[in-house]
Amino acid sequence: MLSVARQPTGSTYQWSPAAGLDAPNGPRVFARPAVSTTYHVLVTSPTGCQRRDSARVEVLLRPAVQVSTHQVVCPGASALLQARSPVAGLTHTWTAYQGLAPTVGDTVRVRPATTTLYTVTTTGPGYCTRQDTVSIGVRPSLQLRVDVQPASQPGGPAQLTATSPVAGLTYQWAPAAGLNTQLGAQVLATPLAPTTYTVTATDAGGCQAQASVEIHPYYLLVLPNIITPNGDHLNDSFQVTLLPEPVALQVYSRWGRLVFEQANYHDSWGAAGLAAGTYYYHLRTVGGQRWQGWVEVVR
Repeated sequence: MLSVARQPTGSTYQWSPAAGLDAPNGPRVFARPAVSTTYHVLVTSPTGCQRRDSARVEVLLRPAVQVSTHQVVCPGASALLQARSPVAGLTHTWTAYQGLAPTVGDTVRVRPATTTLYTVTTTGPGYCTRQDTVSIGVRPSLQLRVDVQPASQPGGPAQLTATSPVAGLTYQWAPAAGLNTQLGAQVLATPLAPTTYTVTATDAGGCQAQASVEIHPYYLLVLPNIITPNGDHLNDSFQVTLLPEPVALQVYSRWGRLVFEQANYHDSWGAAGLAAGTYYYHLRTVGGQRWQGWVEVVR
């Protein structure tokens, strides 16, 4: 506001130039010039006496600043905030509503937990204060799990399926040993030794999530269809080696009578007290895998 000290009642006031003024006359005017301007006022009293005065209004320029653009990052990843200017001697102070105390610097690295709006305030001698904002978006966390369908028969593969509520993901499995493929949401695993398979899911923005599962080789090393329990220590019992978990065994006569049962079988059934002939078995692991077949007892 430009004002003239108290003058005699009835005095008139003429301001110039008019550019940037809300009115060209009056003892008080508001000046909003676009550039620095010297304003002159001519005061004329009721008796015709005149007096001139002037006042200069300095307009400080907003400094030219180039601020980094909006970014989207993965959960837990960092982002770089930058403010660049050809003007020397400027100070850039970064703030955010949450997660960032006032930080001074042309370049600031931040790691937002959620989408955050950052403000940079630029100050410098001879310039007015300038504020710019930049938003850093954070992608949703990927949820990923692996479902396992065990092998349905000895030596068969286990089916591994990666699932996520997020559509459009790509999947890669490792290690390659024992897999029919390393790509895709569903693979078949036939490891020769206990193996931990890890699937990495990647979304369209390059964000990743991982899930792992340990798969044991579900194959029968020995599954005889004949035993000869004659005490020569050769093929005297029904020997089943099933990895990696305990197996329950049930043995039935040809007429369906249960003749042997053991929850944690240890290769001990030798058809003791039973006649020679054909018997039928059911094998079941604690994981729910089942096999059945027949074995002949020869004496």
